[in-house]
Amino acid sequence: MPSTSDGEPPLAGRNRRSSKPLTVKGLVGRALVVGVAGVAFYIILPSLAKVLGAWPRLSTLSPIWMVGALVAESVSFGCAFALQRLFLRTK
Repeated sequence: MPSTSDGEPPLAGRNRRSSKPLTVKGLVGRALVVGVAGVAFYIILPSLAKVLGAWPRLSTLSPIWMVGALVAESVSFGCAFALQRLFLRTK
């Protein structure tokens, strides 16, 4: 196993100077992010299960609605690109 000049093994993929010790504030912040993500999954998962459960019903959908959805999505992309051009002040 390779080691650094002081005999400690190197950190895998990280610069040793950039690593920070784990603090209580950092630990609480990470726990809060994980908790918020868990609550979001808990709230969204039942709705997602209903949507995925309705997947077989798409075979009964009229093809004209698919054309309409593709047109609407294309217009949505065009508007998003136009807004980005306005905000970035480019041509």
